[in-house]
Amino acid sequence: MDDLERTSDVEIVDLDPPDEKVRRTFQRIVLRLTQKRAFSVRISPIFALLICIVSMLVMPLMLQSDILSTAKRSQHVPLSTPSHPALIVDRARVVDMAIDHQVTYINSGDGIISARRSSDGKLLWQHRAPSGTNLHLVAADGKLFFTSISSATGAVEAYRANDGVLLWASQLPPFGPYSLLVSDGVVYANTQADDGTVFALRASDGRVLWHFAHQNPSPMDSFLAVAHGIAAIRTADSLTHVLRASDGSEIFRYQSLDDWVPSVEGQTIYFATAQHGLQARSIADGRLLWQSLANASGLRAWTAQNGMIYLSTTNGMIQALRGEDGSLLWQRQTGDIASGPYVQGTNVLYFTPNKMAFALSTQNGALLWQRIIEVPKFNLMVMNGVFFLDENGVLVSAWRSSDAMLLWHFTASDAILWEPQIADGLLYLRQFNGTMDVLRVSDGKVLWQYFTG
Repeated sequence: MDDLERTSDVEIVDLDPPDEKVRRTFQRIVLRLTQKRAFSVRISPIFALLICIVSMLVMPLMLQSDILSTAKRSQHVPLSTPSHPALIVDRARVVDMAIDHQVTYINSGDGIISARRSSDGKLLWQHRAPSGTNLHLVAADGKLFFTSISSATGAVEAYRANDGVLLWASQLPPFGPYSLLVSDGVVYANTQADDGTVFALRASDGRVLWHFAHQNPSPMDSFLAVAHGIAAIRTADSLTHVLRASDGSEIFRYQSLDDWVPSVEGQTIYFATAQHGLQARSIADGRLLWQSLANASGLRAWTAQNGMIYLSTTNGMIQALRGEDGSLLWQRQTGDIASGPYVQGTNVLYFTPNKMAFALSTQNGALLWQRIIEVPKFNLMVMNGVFFLDENGVLVSAWRSSDAMLLWHFTASDAILWEPQIADGLLYLRQFNGTMDVLRVSDGKVLWQYFTG
């Protein structure tokens, strides 16, 4: 998929229409006449005073005419969709957000954290964070957690979600950036302190329960999962650490292939092997459960869901394996695959380089439907029974995964930051100009907009 590019170069060309050029030219002449140093000849003080009086009377009328003309023209500028209100553009950006219990929490680049009702964007409360912060938001259990980082201090703070009242702040070493994950009453913060350290804090009061030094600090470090009594984190050198969530002790570690992120489902964690196959290990003790060699061409992608593994190979094969032992349930030769597989209900979706979309049955791999996506290139996201296409940077389309029926199109005001976020039947589209559109997934209607400034 091609990444979106954005340039900061701005070219200004002929902003005034011809009728305004005449007025503005006359205004400049009047201004120069009032400045005696602009002429090589002398004029009398009385004549200069007369020119000033006339210009003071005429210029406000001309300026008013310009304003009225501009306002009149703006009424006829077509909007990208009928539901779009006017936009205000600012240099700040929506840098992170969280959704919980029909409330959307937004961290904008200007240091403001706000809570808004998800249905209509009504402001519930807002909080100005300390200057120089780089914040990550997590909403869980009636609380809003975020990191506060500057050159001198680092902290995790917890606010009461319904009114923004500070509950606690736990100071950590002043090194970042942080990533946050909250699960089972514990807040996990990954930091660059002491060459890379994970802190576990009690969510009720911020008390540090334990910390684990993984010795590889990087902004690319990410939590894979915190569930079933384990916390798994993957560092930038593709080393996965599986820890006990109770005390932070390391159960095992595994060196996976570059650019292959392991996945966790239930009590099993899946890795790509050096032989281009798939390996399943128990998260309880790291023991090998099974491994499968995709084939000589190698593993391309996989997804784990409902006790099954669906994978694609580089020579164009879709396979379904049983998660408990890796045995083959079915396979289908598909040809070249550009993206997939994605599991949506009883469908397995994949996309080919020639812009074809296919759906196979999860039960036996039978072809359910196929469709041509008639756009030259696109970014893709599949979620909640819908696949979304970013067709040209600003145009988004939504298609039903069960039958590839087009649901709606939407045109944004600026290039979209892909991937969007989905929660509670709403699609959050962030854009480069700092605007965020909130659409209803079912019909693409814009419910509200957020803009910084």
